[in-house]
Amino acid sequence: MAAFQAISTAIGIVKTALRIGGAAAPRILADYARLIYLNRTSRQRPIRTVPRLASGATRADVRPAVWDADIVVPVYNDFEGVDGLLRTLHQEAAHFAQVVLVHDCSADTRLSPLLQSFVAAVPNATLIENARNVGFLETCNRGLAASERDVIILNTDIEVPPGALGRLIRTLRSNPDIASVTPFSSNAYGAGFPDLNYENKRPFGMTTVQIDAAFQAAGPFEPIDIPRGVGFCMAMSRCAIDRVGPFDLEFGAGYGEEADFCLRARHAGFRNVLAPNTYVYHKAGQSFGASSQRRAREGLIRLLARHPDYAGLVRGYLDRNEARAVCFAVLARLVSTAGGDAVSPPGSPQFLLQPNGEEAQLGSDGEVYPFAFADSDVADQLLELCGLRR
Repeated sequence: MAAFQAISTAIGIVKTALRIGGAAAPRILADYARLIYLNRTSRQRPIRTVPRLASGATRADVRPAVWDADIVVPVYNDFEGVDGLLRTLHQEAAHFAQVVLVHDCSADTRLSPLLQSFVAAVPNATLIENARNVGFLETCNRGLAASERDVIILNTDIEVPPGALGRLIRTLRSNPDIASVTPFSSNAYGAGFPDLNYENKRPFGMTTVQIDAAFQAAGPFEPIDIPRGVGFCMAMSRCAIDRVGPFDLEFGAGYGEEADFCLRARHAGFRNVLAPNTYVYHKAGQSFGASSQRRAREGLIRLLARHPDYAGLVRGYLDRNEARAVCFAVLARLVSTAGGDAVSPPGSPQFLLQPNGEEAQLGSDGEVYPFAFADSDVADQLLELCGLRR
């Protein structure tokens, strides 16, 4: 059964590449295979670049009374997720100009009263009710069109720690050439923690707030260039939106649209970055349920057809592995918080450097995270930055 499913999936990928890419299908399939290889080997890739420390002027997590920026939330079903996010936004809304909720005709009849109650309680909240179900991308674009400012677009299947959204806007405003900012997360391609390209559980049983605090305490680092942002929680520059347009509806119900936006912005001279001081928890595959994998494959093929340079950008990003270095620094912080020292009780997270000096492990007997360094100089730089010694 597993072999039949694999063959069926492969045939579907080829058919989709031919339908979307036509004569470019062989190149698209080759790039698709390259990305699979990069994903499968990402854990073993050594850290080659230690990220730069932020200047003193950008270190403090101080937010103004109100950010001149908006929050946009597309809503469809997921009552529990929406309820949890709105509880967070009750606290965060006062720090933003506007919160725009766009409701796409949920089948769950509990959603409209919940959203209306939020808008009645939050003075700067706006509710847009679609007259009919138009799909995820058009719903997002209606939210973007309702704003004239920088925005943070949020899925409803996330946990946002206090102050995280302000840090995303601070990072977005740190340089006018930044188009998008993505936080580290449990499930975000290229921005996963501890493993960049995998779905992750939260290490050592820590909470989202505890992990986010470790991200704030580690480093602090300059924003890290990334080929594309991830739309579960992504700050977007109004300048970039005006320059290249919103999400492209050709991506259908979703998957790949935020990557396409980021790559269009990159081609227009902008950058896409990771916020190295922010963590937001993201549940996997909530938006489209059982169809998530099929939609993700089709979105990736459409992205590769449109952006032939994408696979090369991903390879360069993973070769540098600055983001993986941040993951190491944050895990080291969590290990120290959890009592990883010589007098810790058995089973506590520990740090172990291998004799060759180019491999390290962070964790306990039941939960170990291995890292590799390109050479001993890189290892020394990162260990010194983390306050660790050989």
